Amino acid sequence: MNAESFHQIEAARAEEFIERARNHVSPDYPAHEDDFVSEYYLEAVRILEKLAADNPQEHELRLADSLEYLGRTYGFARRFDEELCVLSRAAAIWDRTPESASFRISDHVRTYERIAFHYHSLLTLPEEALLYLMRALSLREARIPEAETNSERLDRTRALIPVLNDLAGIHRKSGRYEEAELLYLRSIALSQDCGLGNNAHTRKLGDALFGLALLYHDTDSYFDAEPVYKELIELLEGAAAEKPGLYERDLALALNNYGSLLITVGRYDEAEPFYQLALAIRERHMLESPRLAIEKNRVSTQLYRFGLLYEKTCRTDEAAEAWRRALDIWNGMSENDIDINILDLTNAKMAEMMGD
Repeated sequence: MNAESFHQIEAARAEEFIERARNHVSPDYPAHEDDFVSEYYLEAVRILEKLAADNPQEHELRLADSLEYLGRTYGFARRFDEELCVLSRAAAIWDRTPESASFRISDHVRTYERIAFHYHSLLTLPEEALLYLMRALSLREARIPEAETNSERLDRTRALIPVLNDLAGIHRKSGRYEEAELLYLRSIALSQDCGLGNNAHTRKLGDALFGLALLYHDTDSYFDAEPVYKELIELLEGAAAEKPGLYERDLALALNNYGSLLITVGRYDEAEPFYQLALAIRERHMLESPRLAIEKNRVSTQLYRFGLLYEKTCRTDEAAEAWRRALDIWNGMSENDIDINILDLTNAKMAEMMGD
């Protein structure tokens, strides 16, 4: 058997393993519940690695595809280290792909975004994530002019928004506020131009507004932060009226943050209603949510902040009552479930008040 025939047979074997893996994936039988799926993809990768070593031009892109499929399977199974390893190998192949084949890379832009997720969220390496997000953004931008219909162009434009938000978030947390502001503003403009359309797009716009408001708040640009918070609250109030389970917690956080902004600039009377609305939402979720410890901490933290507000306005009895309510909620909770920092601050305030 000559080398060419052998390579054809091996390539066919790789395709057979890929087909077997795909046949095991269905809505009733997801990939992450079947070790055979990853084993089939892994066997295809092994075959294609050998073929690509002899003829990279013929087999490398198919190898990259198979690595991506394998990576997704590892991701479903929460085998994150293995997922990052194989996705990085796929990305390395696409990075060295000739320009004439670059259209293949754009079809796999989600891999760059997934690698960025690993570096940013799981490994806390934002600068590494930044490189992959910039690559993903560049590829997504390049695909927009290629769209054949207005609907396709709209979908591809919308796909830029979460990448812009992630990039802006990394710049903001790294103190590169000017870069972050421009990215958030671009994301907001695209969200508004494209229209919201569904829950995903509402959340994307909300994320951008949230990030921009925090940026202005963190840089003491309170005058700029206020209209952003108002727009965010209006957006979330409308969304929460239709789907409270999806948006009420975000609304409570936005109300709390805006109230905190108003306190920072000394507008105490205006802040209180926003704190009250946030507390009402969080108390309701504390009663209804199965994630009881999380909701209890949110309510207790809100009460601690209420106490600070009352203290600033010389309403010491109400401050003490808010802090007592917070401590009552924490009482009986496991120490591992309690936000110890807020608990310590609350105890310190109560001790200070009793000392007075």
